[in-house]
Amino acid sequence: MNIPVGEIVEENVSLKEVNLGKKLSGLMKEKFSGYVVLTLEGRSGIEEGLALLKGGLLIGGIYEYIRFEKIIYGDSAIAQLLNSGLAKFGVMDVGKLSKQQIELIIAFNERIELKKQLSQKEFASATPKKYDAGAAETELGEELKKKESRFDILKRIGLGGVH
Repeated sequence: MNIPVGEIVEENVSLKEVNLGKKLSGLMKEKFSGYVVLTLEGRSGIEEGLALLKGGLLIGGIYEYIRFEKIIYGDSAIAQLLNSGLAKFGVMDVGKLSKQQIELIIAFNERIELKKQLSQKEFASATPKKYDAGAAETELGEELKKKESRFDILKRIGLGGVH
């Protein structure tokens, strides 16, 4: 994801220590403009998600399955990000951006924009209550079955302990 770094507010916060839904809700209440980035180790490899906020509204999202070179945008990305934030096996960064920087991000990446910007109240109803371990498999579908890692190949031929 190519976005300006901006002013780092929080860095490398373990998802074990923070509730992502509450964190985003708090930022929305503060009329925050910037981003929240998650970096996770999922069953499908490294995943990274971004939620973009402008003036307290959730306006955009990107979610990337790095191993599969698959990027999802907008509403689907936010759903995946919120689910992954419940997994507790990653880190979160928060960066503050100017409203002009956010407008430029949207101008150059129109696909990340949500169909409907979410206020704090609307966001609360969109937040999942528990982690869905199969969400990545649902999103990746056949791609997950096709792409074997080197470890998967070694494991299949009986050398799973070799790295």
